[in-house]
Amino acid sequence: MIIIASYKNKAEPLVESIKKYTPHEKFVVVDSDGVGGYCIKSYLRGIKENPDDEYMFLHDSMLVKDDKWLDRFRDKNASFVAHSIFKIIYDNEVQRKYAQSICPDGEYAVFGPIFYAKMSALKKIIPYMEKHPPADVIELRGWERALGNICYHEGIAINSVYGEFNYDNVANDRIEGLKKYFLMRS
Repeated sequence: MIIIASYKNKAEPLVESIKKYTPHEKFVVVDSDGVGGYCIKSYLRGIKENPDDEYMFLHDSMLVKDDKWLDRFRDKNASFVAHSIFKIIYDNEVQRKYAQSICPDGEYAVFGPIFYAKMSALKKIIPYMEKHPPADVIELRGWERALGNICYHEGIAINSVYGEFNYDNVANDRIEGLKKYFLMRS
């Protein structure tokens, strides 16, 4: 099941690209504006309303570019696969305190958070999502770090399709399978 967090229902380009390249995959669009808590609450609603054994979590600021995009995540044969990861550093002190209030520091953060997870991993992650939904953009960006922290402390290995996050490669569309747009939203 693909869960798309959409801000003000702007997921149509992503939806069309999923239909074009992987028409057999089930997906749901959850408007994050309607549920609050940014993509984290959208992901939670998608999980609760669409029970499955595995999920792919995307933002509406993405496009699918080929028919192998989801296989790149599944072929890792892991319970948790990030789009990409980065060493945990914080943008500011507010973000650090928020992320560490969810779970103490681990090693890597999860870009986006855009990721694939099996329910075996999500059972350990969901309680944190329910207890600590982000209230603003600083906290949402803190969730990239918090998700890495949670995986580290819950013993969930973080695999990654695209390795360490490389802004130039992502921003200039030099990765296979998925294109990410950097939208400045408040």
